[in-house]
Amino acid sequence: MRKRRVMTAILWGGLVIWLGIIYYFSTQNGEQTAATGMLWAKKLSVIVYENPSDAQIADFHMILRKSAHLFLFSLLGSITTWISAVTFPKAKGILRAGYLFFAVCLTVGCGYFDEWHKQFISGRHFDHAETLLNMKAGIAGVIFAVAVIAVCRVVRYCMEEEA
Repeated sequence: MRKRRVMTAILWGGLVIWLGIIYYFSTQNGEQTAATGMLWAKKLSVIVYENPSDAQIADFHMILRKSAHLFLFSLLGSITTWISAVTFPKAKGILRAGYLFFAVCLTVGCGYFDEWHKQFISGRHFDHAETLLNMKAGIAGVIFAVAVIAVCRVVRYCMEEEA
């Protein structure tokens, strides 16, 4: 029981930290976010291109930005699903659907809010395409975590049967 409480506390702490990371990047103004993105694009584009042109760096910058959204929100979806599974380990039927609903709602809500609040930041704007990207990535993270949890439960069940 104590082990589950510790794991739950760690996951909730991880969620708070992860949301802090997302909103740290999200609250940068237009110049800051462009500078951060271009810095990483210049460093990483040399891996793909031997001597990247400005156009290649700009293209890589756009891919990097979209990939960051995918990574941040898919991991958010996975974290919220794991939190729900650990917090309510014996949930069955409608209760399991309830905690998955919680994970999806939290992730989709954060994905929307992440873009919505940018309209109030200098040099940023509300982008519908990125909002949908955030939401879809979050839902994909939930689905991935559900699949991993299901596999873990099957493996645990099979190991208990052998013992």
